[in-house]
This record gives sequence, structure tokens and C-alpha cells, in this order.
Amino acid sequence: MIDDQRKGKGRKKQVAGTFRQVGSGVLLPIPKRNTIIRDRLIETAATLSETRPEVTFQHSILCQTSLPYRSPGANVREWERRQGNAALLIEAGRARNPETGEWVQLALPWGPKARLVLMHLNQEAIRTQSNVIDVGASLSGFVKRLGLDGNGRDMR
Repeated sequence: MIDDQRKGKGRKKQVAGTFRQVGSGVLLPIPKRNTIIRDRLIETAATLSETRPEVTFQHSILCQTSLPYRSPGANVREWERRQGNAALLIEAGRARNPETGEWVQLALPWGPKARLVLMHLNQEAIRTQSNVIDVGASLSGFVKRLGLDGNGRDMR
């Protein structure tokens, strides 16, 4: 029972299930059970506090500009972006076809996977302080190092 001073002296108010009495006259709130979402948040917060965050570096120009988020088209050979004094110009390249030995034109890199690859290459160049970056012997191994599934859609 709690003295309810708002309704006058001597009246007692019954509070069922929200407080428990400890000792004489001390009431503590009864804690609510956590929801599934709250349990997941607590677990995630504990995991994040236990692990050291991995620091990733990005060049300031790439922070202000970016690769195309969708295909600019097969005939587009240059992609230019400006933000203030920062400018980025990307030119589509060419590669030698190993079967025919002929040079073929490549499309401009675009989409989230191209940006992820560029961020990884940039991070590795900064981390190793070298302009030579080891990408591994196979595409599937490289894709796995990026944290993607080495099978299926992530390889495209």
C-alpha cells in the first residue's frame, strides 16, 4: 500500500504488480521482462563493446564523389563528378581477351559491388602503404575477402 497524498490524508492506494516492498516502507519497481527485440539489442551492444572496431580509411575525394549507382549505358566511356573543389573522372578501360588475344572495351564500373571493391582496394593501399594490392588467385577468394558469398549472385 502506498500513501496517496494527492487524494487527501489517510487514504491508501493499492498498487498491484508494479512495485515490491523491500524492508519497511521502501518500494522498488518490478522490472519488466525484455522483449525479443530488446534482448537482441542488448546482445548486439555487448558484442560491439567486446570487439575492437575495424577502422576503414577512404580518400577524401571518394567521400565527396562516387561511382555511378546504376549503369550509365554501354556507350558511355567517361564518368565525371564534381563536389566543390573535388573532382573525379573515371574512364572505361580495355582488357585483353585471353581466348582471342584481342583487346575488348570494358564498361564503366557501377553499382554497390563496384563501390565495395573500390573501397576495399583503397583501404588495402592505405593499410599496406603500397600501390600493389594482392587480390588473390581467384575471383571467388577475392569476393569472400570482401565479406560476400563466394557463390552465386555476389560474383556478378
